[in-house]
Amino acid sequence: MERCLMYKMCCRGVPQGTVLAAVLFIIMISDVDENVKSSIVRLFADDTRISQKITSEEDKVLLQKDLNVIYDWANKNLMKFNENKFEQMSHGEAKNIKIESYKKHNQEIK
Repeated sequence: MERCLMYKMCCRGVPQGTVLAAVLFIIMISDVDENVKSSIVRLFADDTRISQKITSEEDKVLLQKDLNVIYDWANKNLMKFNENKFEQMSHGEAKNIKIESYKKHNQEIK
């Protein structure tokens, strides 16, 4: 039985769907929350969630600063977020707090 194998040059990356790909990805994103000061960052596979209890305008500013830290991390690590999957969620009453969209470097997150 004759087998013919074709090899192709690969400059970077690992095959998608392999255990190695998942492990390397987790290692790469493990420091995403390193400089986040006031929010909670949760990671699950390739999903990232950032949250903070908002009780004042100052809390909104702190959350925006933490979002900026994560965007800066992404730029530094040549990563892109899928902005089509972004969601902004609010829970509970917001007395005297105006709900506004957060920003990605001065552009509204959809």
